[in-house]
Amino acid sequence: MTMSASLLVRWRRFALALTLPALLGGCGFQPLYGTPGYSQIAGVEIDTGSSRLDYLVADALEEEFGAGRSPYRLTVNSSSRESAVGVAANAAVTRYELSVSVRYSLERNGQVIVTDSAREILYFPAPSNPYGLIAARRTAEEQAAAALARRVSRAVALALREEAGEPGS
Repeated sequence: MTMSASLLVRWRRFALALTLPALLGGCGFQPLYGTPGYSQIAGVEIDTGSSRLDYLVADALEEEFGAGRSPYRLTVNSSSRESAVGVAANAAVTRYELSVSVRYSLERNGQVIVTDSAREILYFPAPSNPYGLIAARRTAEEQAAAALARRVSRAVALALREEAGEPGS
């Protein structure tokens, strides 16, 4: 690349960096972080069941929400379904599908603000040894719980933002 072409590329990047924020603001884009909805999410009380999956989802949600005090309560019910999707010629299962679902409800002083559900589907290998299968299943559950927590936390933040009177995106 020649010196003038390099300068032209730099100039275009600089111009784009200057105009992009104005264009995004003009189309109504607003980041979710830093808004009233996201600041109220810290410390939301989480109520779940007592299964291992419930614990994983609650733990991932607490990590997403962070510490703090909040008048909100999030009730989460999780369930999972596992099915064999890969079968070898000798009828041995080689791959599993794990479908994890959560139903959640956000309340403030007994008033429901939002109720919804989310689902995550993961696939994991079926090693021939039993411990390998247990480890693969647990890893898939942890990944699904983390992914669902991200989705639920964003939905909750959006609901809190709308409750605060700001339009959603």
